[in-house]
Order: sequence, then structure tokens, then C-alpha cells
Amino acid sequence: MNANQLFLALGALLLLMIVTTTLNRTYILALTETIDNQLRFEAVNFAQSLTELVFSASEEYDQIDALLANRDDIQDPNKRFTRVTQFGDSLFATITLTPDTTLQHGVTGRLAAIQVYSRQNGHFVAEAGTRATINRR
Repeated sequence: MNANQLFLALGALLLLMIVTTTLNRTYILALTETIDNQLRFEAVNFAQSLTELVFSASEEYDQIDALLANRDDIQDPNKRFTRVTQFGDSLFATITLTPDTTLQHGVTGRLAAIQVYSRQNGHFVAEAGTRATINRR
């Protein structure tokens, strides 16, 4: 084997390594993006579930504080909701209730602010949020 064939073989191996590395990096980035999107989807789903909980609790409007109050501190495990995702990540949520107020169309009720967080590197990161109105039925 002469020097030209050796350089040609080394060049082919280098090109193969570059292509393989690029494909692996693209695959990892796509997988990471898919997992992040799944986490956001599950956070929105969790917020929707809590919205349904708020609406069902509104049937007992006078007891709503006993049912949903004190769920507004993300740092305190006893004052937040928790759900484990399909990938084993944890989502955390808070519900903040306003006092009785006049809503649209002169209806008296309350607002519930629902915020869903994930924990990344020891910090809570907001993933989804919504608001729901609660009025007497």
C-alpha cells in the first residue's frame, strides 16, 4: 500500500466519523426536543385536570376555601399538587384563589390562577398556566 492509498483510507475514515457524529447529534437533539414537548404537553394536561377540579369544587362554593385554599406555595410539598409524568419527571402545581369579586356581567365569584411547574436543576420552572372563574351555581 503506498502513501496515496493510505491518505485516501484515512480521509474516508475521517469522513465516516464526521457523518456518524453528525447523525448521532441530530438524533439526540430531536429526542431532547421530543421529551421537552412531551413535558409541556403533560403540564398543559395537568393544568386542564386542575381546572376541572376547580369547576367541580365550585358546586360547593361556600366550601371552596376548605377544598382548594392553601395550595399556593410551590416550595411547600403540603401546599401544592404533584403528578409524575410518563417519563418519570414530576410536575408541581399551585392554585391561587382571589376573594369574592365582581366578574364579567356583574356576576359575583372568584378567580383561580393555576400554575404548573417542573423542577430542573433544583429550581422550579413554569411550564403551563391558566385561569378559571368560579361562581355560585
